[in-house]
Amino acid sequence: MYKVNLHKEGNLSVRMKLDLTKYLKNIPISSPLIPLDTLVSLEADSLNEFAEERKKLEDAILDLSADVIWIAIKELIAEQCDKSIVEHNLLSSYLRSNEENGTPHALESLNGSFPELLKNWVDALIKKYLSDGKTTTLEVLIACKLVKSKVGGDCEECRDDLVISMIDNGCGFPEEYMRNFQNYLHEKSYKFQAKPSEKQENYFFGGAGKGLPIFLAYFIDGEILEDFSKPIKVKEVAGANISISINTNVKTQGAEITLVSPLKPLAALEENQDDLMGTERKPIPILMSPPAAKFKKRVNFFLEESPQKLTRQFGKFAVNKKTVEGDDEASVESEKRPVFAFHQ
Repeated sequence: MYKVNLHKEGNLSVRMKLDLTKYLKNIPISSPLIPLDTLVSLEADSLNEFAEERKKLEDAILDLSADVIWIAIKELIAEQCDKSIVEHNLLSSYLRSNEENGTPHALESLNGSFPELLKNWVDALIKKYLSDGKTTTLEVLIACKLVKSKVGGDCEECRDDLVISMIDNGCGFPEEYMRNFQNYLHEKSYKFQAKPSEKQENYFFGGAGKGLPIFLAYFIDGEILEDFSKPIKVKEVAGANISISINTNVKTQGAEITLVSPLKPLAALEENQDDLMGTERKPIPILMSPPAAKFKKRVNFFLEESPQKLTRQFGKFAVNKKTVEGDDEASVESEKRPVFAFHQ
């Protein structure tokens, strides 16, 4: 059973945990130490087991399930709000709101993109596991913070901003990616890179590179890119304190993403709403972790067709049939929907 455990951390934060041991232990990687005839038989069996396990995990993290997880996360954060503080009361109501245009911009952007974000957190942990074979439990800390920002340089006039930070324990961001990220934002290159692409079939669950452009166009510019020949502006972001930053967290060595927007919801541009009739009105994907390019091409797990580089590099993670059958985790059941365990 794949369980998504949510733990209250205090200070408007929640820790999400997802145990991926059963899935990771079933990834079929060839080992040159096993005789060929035995290996082919083992890989045929393990590939079937892997496909079954992948389907169970996919059902647990995609689409409606991910939306339910996000709602539960917001509810736990809302419960931590101090009712004696006006701004906390506002944040609590926004976290529990179902209004499409009635929430802070950072929160609204995540409302439409959490499923893709969850998939990429899972991908980051898988990539890390394939590198070191250690961590099999995904952990993500999601925290909100309210800060005062000066308006127009006037020290006496301040605005409440919402800061949302997300820290995972995956593989983190490459140095070059982080160095180029601000230039990528400044030049608005993302507006010219949103291209539809087929989903890749492999170990990973994330998209193929169009999620980040779509998310940034919406969060930074208030525009929707997907399914349109040109961007459609739906939010007025001019003059708003909107920012996004990325880093590799020192403690977890995973990705750290920080979003900042005013606590007050941004105004919707009603004159463009007719252009959205009959289409999705929210940005769908987000891809904050760059794809693991060398794993993106589907691997045929049989020895005669398995890439030698992958075999040599990750041979120590070969699936041994006896190990799988004798593993304590083998008896754990999986369901199509995640089970939530709330901890005070």
